[in-house]
Amino acid sequence: MSFKRFFARIILFTVFILPMIFLPFLRDPFGLPRVSVLRLATVVLLIGFLSGVLKFKMRDKKDVYVMSFLVLNFISIFFSKSPFLALWGRYFFYFGGFLQVFCMVVFYFAVRSLRREIYKRMKKVVIWVLFFVSSYAVMQLLNFDFVKWDFDFGRVFSTFGNPDFFAGFLVLAILFVSEECFKVKSIFSVFVYIFSILVLMFTKTRAGWLGFLAGWSLFLFPEKKYLTEKNDDSQDVIKNNFWIKLLPIILVLLFIFFGGRKWSPSTAGISSRLICWKETIKLISKKPVMGYGLESYAEVITEFIPVKYEKLTKKHGTPGYAHNIFLDITFATGIIGLGIFILILIEFFRQTKNRGLKSAVFGFLIFGLFSICDLTCWFYFWIFLGLDEEKEVL
Repeated sequence: MSFKRFFARIILFTVFILPMIFLPFLRDPFGLPRVSVLRLATVVLLIGFLSGVLKFKMRDKKDVYVMSFLVLNFISIFFSKSPFLALWGRYFFYFGGFLQVFCMVVFYFAVRSLRREIYKRMKKVVIWVLFFVSSYAVMQLLNFDFVKWDFDFGRVFSTFGNPDFFAGFLVLAILFVSEECFKVKSIFSVFVYIFSILVLMFTKTRAGWLGFLAGWSLFLFPEKKYLTEKNDDSQDVIKNNFWIKLLPIILVLLFIFFGGRKWSPSTAGISSRLICWKETIKLISKKPVMGYGLESYAEVITEFIPVKYEKLTKKHGTPGYAHNIFLDITFATGIIGLGIFILILIEFFRQTKNRGLKSAVFGFLIFGLFSICDLTCWFYFWIFLGLDEEKEVL
């Protein structure tokens, strides 16, 4: 086995195991095992870069922007109210923190280096992940969960510990494999695809439904220039299965209107988010350029959050994040960080021709407008950014 193949398998193994690993006997059964796996795999990939097996190259502007985003996140440690949290991430979550961003950027460049070795296998791995996490969710739905959790959302959360985190992951993963499944090369893939969409509906996560609806709409109506390219082997698939592809949209709309979730701004979940956004925007206006530093949100906003928020959530409740990834990035790294992040996205959507990748990332962004994206979601996001078309080295 070549060294390149070894490092490709490290990437694929991490993509496979990260969404599924949890240790119920730990006080932190979800975040700690996953961040440990991520950091260990990152160390292995760094050895690959240092040995020269993996090539670190700036292929295009997006790579430059990604490195700039990493550097800015490092600088923001020194602006944070809690440098320790800014470096390591918040216990029980590990969504942020510089080390997590560093790990994901390492994976991003490793994927860029090994794209040809892992691209086709990546879809198969994600399909198997969808099968396992969706199967566990159905076990929970049918009250056959082998773990007796001490919390009850009344919604499926699978291996993620939170239905919102689970929904965000499903949005990314389902949309990524959409094109492959509609080519109907594997009955198993089609089954898993439909199965996972149904499970997404039963997370009863409004942000998940909206993210999937947005990403699926982009998948269903691709840009005309991609439909007219001869090398787009999905052109016939789009035309022949157009009405079939409307079914997921119909299903999502049915759950939006009849899925048991209220959409009024007065509901606790929506009202609490609106309060967070309002106070976050006020605080950003006071330090707009560089922000408050990584993982500083909870410490800074505590004294500004109104009493009404506690009544909507829980006693002494303080939000750890703004429930909006763009506000979170701006709060931590200012408009400079937000600007770089948007430039990364612009380059990604400009470069990639793969509709599955574009739909997955777009669905993730819409989901992130209304919710928190956990460690696994961010990891898949950076992996997908690295999978787009290779360009000439700058």
